[in-house]
Amino acid sequence: MGILDSDIDWDKIEVGGGGESTPFPAGQYTLEAIEYEDKTFPSSGNQGVAMTFKVLGPTNANRLIWENFVLTGESKVGLQRLKSFCASAGLDVSSQQLNKAMVNSAMNQPIQASISIDAGSNGYPPKNKVKSFLTGNAQAPAAPQAQAQVPQPAQPTGQQVNWQD
Repeated sequence: MGILDSDIDWDKIEVGGGGESTPFPAGQYTLEAIEYEDKTFPSSGNQGVAMTFKVLGPTNANRLIWENFVLTGESKVGLQRLKSFCASAGLDVSSQQLNKAMVNSAMNQPIQASISIDAGSNGYPPKNKVKSFLTGNAQAPAAPQAQAQVPQPAQPTGQQVNWQD
């Protein structure tokens, strides 16, 4: 017997409920990366990582922000941003190489980020975007949870990227 085999009372249920899609105010927030996937970007054929971040606070908790890090091709911006993300999670990016183990170590760690609003274009609405990942003294207002110690990967595995380039 499934859930829809019985009657469900609709009286206290509002239509919609698909989640908030308008951007929240720009500012400094505590985030955590909750998932990522390897991706080939169709328009360029470049490879990278598509990552989902969840806002922890101080406001707009549980809102999501999506970021793409393009890791191949001429531009080094995606590599620079991914390096900044890993550093903001407390990883030692000066002595580690980029690989899946490093990214996994940065996942689900509270990080500080400056969030902006991208105006949108080509028919897409405005959306929140990570302007920069913050490290050191650039701290956002207190988050609902304290930053945990980040385990360092023992042996790098997978694709190796030299951070010194």
